[in-house]
Amino acid sequence: MRVLIVDDHAAIRTSVRSTVDGYEGLEVVGEASNGEEAIAQVTKVRPDLLIMDISMPVLDGLSAAEIIKRYYPQVRILVFSTHRIREFVETAMKLGLSGYVLKEEDGPSLLKAVDAVLDNQTYFPPDRYQKSSGTSL
Repeated sequence: MRVLIVDDHAAIRTSVRSTVDGYEGLEVVGEASNGEEAIAQVTKVRPDLLIMDISMPVLDGLSAAEIIKRYYPQVRILVFSTHRIREFVETAMKLGLSGYVLKEEDGPSLLKAVDAVLDNQTYFPPDRYQKSSGTSL
């Protein structure tokens, strides 16, 4: 499975890369630092899976995911975010995304989500999110 990592922080991209690089069945094929770059990279490298942040400059992750799913519905997208807001999770589900992982969770949680995607399942663990506090992307 070809993986594209999308986050506006280089350190997070490096950390995610070190978590998934070498994991059986995964190959990191690129990185992007915002949603607009993610769309361009999807067109260029044709990944099977995006691991993508929500809060990013230029174009946020959920907006980018909506565009990507419209043109590349076969691409699976895992949200990787600090936001525990239930509305964001519900939006991810409505968009047909594959899962939602909190950045505060450890690497094994991210790999557990990736395993679910590899098994054609979704990963939206209940009781890890809270009602909106009015936070926007």
